[in-house]
Amino acid sequence: MFDGGARAALPVFIGARPGAAWIHRGVARVAFDFTIHDGKVSGIVFRADPEVVASVARRRRGEPTDRPKA
Repeated sequence: MFDGGARAALPVFIGARPGAAWIHRGVARVAFDFTIHDGKVSGIVFRADPEVVASVARRRRGEPTDRPKA
């Protein structure tokens, strides 16, 4: 479906949690919502719900993965 698009996923915050997203022309289209267990990714849910992708914010290099709650 993505034809390799997952390799182009960028680090983001989904709300306050770290994740990744496929961003096309500057707009998040799909969020990769990770389930973490014992410090390792144990599951990935692909989310395209407009409310979820609207909450995506780019995470910059070196930025901590724990985003402060607003």
